[in-house]
Amino acid sequence: MNGSFYDYIERHRSFLLLGASSASYFFAMVVARKTLDADGLYFWNVLVTLVSMSFSFCFFGAEQVFLRQSTVMEGRVEINRTTLWVMAGALLLFTVLLAAVFEGYFFHLGGVAIYLFLAVCVGIFVFVYNFLRLRRSFSAAQLAANGWKFTILPGVLLAPFGNTAWSIMSGFGLAAAGAIWLLVYSRKSLVVTDDLMPVGWKPLFFGYSLSLLVLMVLNNADRLIISRYGSQEQFSEYVYLVTLLLLPFSLLSNYFGFREMAHLKRGYDRRLFARKVFAGGALTGFVFVPWFGLIYAFQEALEVPIIGVYALPGMVIVTCRSSYALLSALFALKARPEQIYIANLLTLLVIVAGMSFLIVVKVTITSTLLVFAAFWSARIAIYAYFSVQVKEYKSCHAH
Repeated sequence: MNGSFYDYIERHRSFLLLGASSASYFFAMVVARKTLDADGLYFWNVLVTLVSMSFSFCFFGAEQVFLRQSTVMEGRVEINRTTLWVMAGALLLFTVLLAAVFEGYFFHLGGVAIYLFLAVCVGIFVFVYNFLRLRRSFSAAQLAANGWKFTILPGVLLAPFGNTAWSIMSGFGLAAAGAIWLLVYSRKSLVVTDDLMPVGWKPLFFGYSLSLLVLMVLNNADRLIISRYGSQEQFSEYVYLVTLLLLPFSLLSNYFGFREMAHLKRGYDRRLFARKVFAGGALTGFVFVPWFGLIYAFQEALEVPIIGVYALPGMVIVTCRSSYALLSALFALKARPEQIYIANLLTLLVIVAGMSFLIVVKVTITSTLLVFAAFWSARIAIYAYFSVQVKEYKSCHAH
């Protein structure tokens, strides 16, 4: 019995790590809500918003080029040197643009150093995460991507007794150091070649850039609108609500996507994949119901204002995200550049129309959740349409 239990833990260790990191982040949100003053709480919520944006777009899509062009064989990941330079240049540009665009217009942190430090940390997380998941080192990959959720909790706990910014940012620095250690430990598995970039890589790169830009907008435009058109207190209230309601399912969808990417590098069976897409969405929707009930029942203790009407758009969002995570993994590997452009331009049109409508009717929590549920429904419909055109394949290299 003990053997079977330990075997179970070993098989699902990466998922258990994901759950533990999610729980740590959940507690950090609650602790921040209950212990930080208004300014400290605003800083915390801006920070988690910037983290979300950076995870989506810190490489402008170059990490997708890395995933697509890499060769995986016998635990080694081979990639050409130019791809790594493209990723480094994209991260540098992102760190500059993040500070220049968002400080003063959307957010007010009082300086650019935090933006730069945070973007570099997230860049480290994203690169090491993608490298390790290609190696099928799923547990280490989860630590690289989500280790900051463990280190951030002590920072939030200590924040009321000192400098809030320094305490919280120290957690990110510690997590970045841990991700670098994982990379150094596995360095022999990363083989850098001097091969030339394949023909047509630029259209793919720009297609991925557009795709991830749209994804970043999908995940964060609601927060940006409230930060621009509302007060700091309203912004903090909304981020707290959405995080408690949707965060666990965002992490679950990310887990589905990162596991499926490694499988798709080795082969694709359309019928099996369709079952996975349906099962992932159904499982997430099923789990969301009791989760919403718990948040609703303990709203006073959690200090989160929530009403029953939030349930429907919340379920639509989390269900679509889980199914989309699988579709996007296939799309990233096998979609043609023109498909990527068309899919994302269509999504962008839906976003622009929806945001215009939202601003006109009035920006409230209910209207924002309903519009974003419509966004995600449109996104998954568009991706499903193009994904069914991907031919089945069987390959160990899957370039």
